[in-house]
Amino acid sequence: MLLQILFKISKLPTQRHIKVTKIITNYSNAKNILLLFGLVLLFNFLIFPISHKANAELSPLDLQVSYSPDQAYEILGKYSDTERKNYLIGELSVDLVYPMLYTLMLCFSIFFTFQKHKTC
Repeated sequence: MLLQILFKISKLPTQRHIKVTKIITNYSNAKNILLLFGLVLLFNFLIFPISHKANAELSPLDLQVSYSPDQAYEILGKYSDTERKNYLIGELSVDLVYPMLYTLMLCFSIFFTFQKHKTC
């Protein structure tokens, strides 16, 4: 009985959920999706290659499929102080912005698609 009540309560949308849904619905249009798609392409074909070209001989850890702790220490040990600083700046800037742009593009695309199907 208690589980049934909790399950019903968990299905109710919260005020925050409703606000976020309204914001995404308002901004999910073709213009914004194309803008975000363009930014994602810019990151994939220009920003990431430029940022990784500086350390071409040392592949970043986040681009490897797997590695052991020893391999990570070995790779990081080969970085100079300047390369470590640049790697950290890249991880804290580019690698934080890109997932947000990509997620927004996908959210807007999904909402835009379902908005179109509602009216049909």
